[in-house]
Amino acid sequence: MKTKELVSMTAKGFIAALACVCVLSACSSSDDPDAPAVENETEDITNLAVVFTPAEDGVVIPGGAVVRAEIVDPDGFKGPEPLESIGTISLKQNTEYQLTFEIVNQLAPEGDQNTCDEIQEESLAHQFYFGFEDNIFTAPVGTGNIGDDVQDPKSKVIYNDYDTEGNPLGLHTEWTTGDKHEALTDFHVVLKHKPGEKGANDTTAVGENDIDVTFELNVVE
Repeated sequence: MKTKELVSMTAKGFIAALACVCVLSACSSSDDPDAPAVENETEDITNLAVVFTPAEDGVVIPGGAVVRAEIVDPDGFKGPEPLESIGTISLKQNTEYQLTFEIVNQLAPEGDQNTCDEIQEESLAHQFYFGFEDNIFTAPVGTGNIGDDVQDPKSKVIYNDYDTEGNPLGLHTEWTTGDKHEALTDFHVVLKHKPGEKGANDTTAVGENDIDVTFELNVVE
């Protein structure tokens, strides 16, 4: 049986394949309208896209063939209707990619809401985790170079964004594919919502899931 790997910049892999991304907005205290916003509520997400862009040495290659796949749900990912997956993540073998997200809430009162900025603003309360078969990605160049206390040398993803406490967020990450693996496999993304709980070496046991989704992925020549 093939093993799956769950990785974060500060947490070693543990059992189960997991899956990514979400939107959150701050809510104010009902007792004091002037009180600072707190990050204690999750929001609806209706559209989540993963975007893999070819890169070299951590820099996006202009004109590179972008790979995009999307999961949509008109009633929100937490609603009763099933999610719909659009497209397969089909990556080139032995290739470096940068992964970013497109996250939209079409249920927002003000209309379509792009919530990546809110996740960034609330980075102290959020972290992305990824699950995949252990032979799909390799340890990219640079893994571990920023210090073993921050980056697990065995990790197969580099986080490029952090909160103000130096803990990873995951809106921007780097990946390197291994050899060809054309059989479809799962790529899982989870965004954890953990206001007041986030810390170094967190696992997905901390906090609530804002998003938990699974894409189909293969690696071709």
